[in-house]
Amino acid sequence: MNRSCTAPLFLGLALLANTAQAQSQAVWRCGPDGRLFQATPCASGQLMDLKPAPSVQARAEAEAVAAREKEALQTLGAERRAREQQAVAGPSGIRPATAEPPARRKPTVKKPSESRRPAAA
Repeated sequence: MNRSCTAPLFLGLALLANTAQAQSQAVWRCGPDGRLFQATPCASGQLMDLKPAPSVQARAEAEAVAAREKEALQTLGAERRAREQQAVAGPSGIRPATAEPPARRKPTVKKPSESRRPAAA
């Protein structure tokens, strides 16, 4: 092997090893308000539970599940709208409320009629 090919290989291996080491390092949250992050423990610090990013395969599976759920929701919505439309057109005679209330008539005041008055003797 010549040297020009081995240098990039060793550099790649070193970066790979460094990445694996960085994923397994512990991170501590320190400071009075918890805004300081460091690799060494501190007096009032909390150890952070860092999880690696999801794999490409896990992300693809999650996106497939989301697409299936979206399609199922659209199907359920279409079925619900069809049932509601059928209920409106159904034989029950019940119709949905309209936007305008029915027109009101003015109340009429009835005058007492003469025939209801007692006859004068």
